[in-house]
Amino acid sequence: MATVFVGFLRLMAEAGLNAALIQAPELYEGKLRAAFATVILVDGALFLVQLAAAPAIAHFFSEERLTLLIRVLAVQFLLAMFTAIPTALLSRRLDFKSQSIIDSGGVPGYCRIINISSLRGGHRPRWPAAP
Repeated sequence: MATVFVGFLRLMAEAGLNAALIQAPELYEGKLRAAFATVILVDGALFLVQLAAAPAIAHFFSEERLTLLIRVLAVQFLLAMFTAIPTALLSRRLDFKSQSIIDSGGVPGYCRIINISSLRGGHRPRWPAAP
């Protein structure tokens, strides 16, 4: 439920900036600085939008516990602003090996978070009663 809204905002955050950096005939420092400033502004704004919209989204799904989850997921916009430009530059150089190594490096961290959460009873799905 929470990822529907987050995924939509993630699409807005991309906004073709990566493609523009990858396809630009020349990249110079001024263009990279402008792109980074744009990423900071867009991701910062989307972070605030998600924080503010969290209660309304939770109400829409009739699940008030979603408010905290959606607000925690908003942090990804603050972290993503530091990966947008380097990822575009790696793609521009066709350095997909480095990208895959970096991307797979996060998997152990995700696994640790899931294990800790499950050990503390963090996820208890509510299944509908069987007829």
